[in-house]
Amino acid sequence: MRYLIVAFCLLLLCPGCDVKHGGNEPMHTREAVDTATVGDEWETYLAQYEGSAGSTIVNMSLKAKVPVSGYAYLLITGVKFTKCKDGLPTQDAFAGLYEVADSVESTVNAHGKAIHAGTFTHECKRLDYYYVTDTIGLRAVLTHLYVQVFPGYEASIHIAEDKPWDGYLKFLYPNDATQHYIADERVIDNLIKNGDSLAVPRPIDYGIYFKAAEDREHFIAYALHEHFNVESQSRTTGEYPYELTISKISPVDIAIINPTGEELRKQAAKYNGEYDGWGCGVVK
Repeated sequence: MRYLIVAFCLLLLCPGCDVKHGGNEPMHTREAVDTATVGDEWETYLAQYEGSAGSTIVNMSLKAKVPVSGYAYLLITGVKFTKCKDGLPTQDAFAGLYEVADSVESTVNAHGKAIHAGTFTHECKRLDYYYVTDTIGLRAVLTHLYVQVFPGYEASIHIAEDKPWDGYLKFLYPNDATQHYIADERVIDNLIKNGDSLAVPRPIDYGIYFKAAEDREHFIAYALHEHFNVESQSRTTGEYPYELTISKISPVDIAIINPTGEELRKQAAKYNGEYDGWGCGVVK
């Protein structure tokens, strides 16, 4: 679930949206990323925005660098499309949208220094987010592009100062809960690649580490009460040396595993512990 509460003006972060970017539930998705820079890490995720799906493509690599000095202005620009289903593009809409996005990227980069932070698609609009150093004349060149080259689309251009990069940090970048969901998806994707049917119930192992043996014992009491089985206990090194593996039988269903993991994470924190994720054997 998306717990992030955004203080930044929603009309800037998400032009045309009527709800805050908070309380949204991640959805299973693997939309292809249509743009990338060598060395960058791009991630795609879907979330519900009060009943309406939205898709975000974000450059995760920027997190360690922002705010980038000199790139003080946020440009949000894109088009509304008609080949739309449930607020997202139909398959035959992507070619045209990619052409628009590529042309916009070329125009923005030709105008001056720019960093592409991500893309947000919602309610039949696809918007690209750029941080730029100079906005003089930018609106004019983009308006000319849309009018002359893409007259069949309804375009939007929003430019505002954003020195702290709130648009990236508080809107595009996934919060912790969404990142956990994405990580769970990756485990499931690996199982699928190895031929797992997912539907067959099997023991799902969950790992937790604790600072003290006493904390682990208290957590075990909680886990047994919640009908988990204790699979193993061991001691390693580091800040959380007391390892615990518990399990519960279920199919590999993200609707089961993700909420279970989030609850274990919350409960582990009460006992000075850290949830470390889940795993299981492949069942074909």
